[in-house]
Amino acid sequence: MATGIPSALLVTIAVVLAAGCGPVRVAQPTRPMPPTLIVLLPDPESGITGRARVTNEFGTADLAAPRASTRVTSDGAPGSVTTMSEADVQRLFADALAALPAAPRHFTLHFQFESDSLTE
Repeated sequence: MATGIPSALLVTIAVVLAAGCGPVRVAQPTRPMPPTLIVLLPDPESGITGRARVTNEFGTADLAAPRASTRVTSDGAPGSVTTMSEADVQRLFADALAALPAAPRHFTLHFQFESDSLTE
């Protein structure tokens, strides 16, 4: 057996050279994301409006009133909180609101004592 370069070293060199000859990957420039509009709407059945906190690494905006809104860009903090008009909500979100399922219906049933018969 010859006393040359060990075969494991030759294999390692061949792998490194082969990897260096592969296709060059060029990073594609990323397109900035369009601003995202977030609007807090009241519950259509009860009319109650909850709260929402919009947070990213640049800041926070608290939404706590009906139709409170903010815009968020990919490179900035959430914008100032403004109140959107009902007309603007309908103009922007009419299709989405129309696609919502109907609100569930609630019933209260009263049964006769120790029976499965309903009362009048």
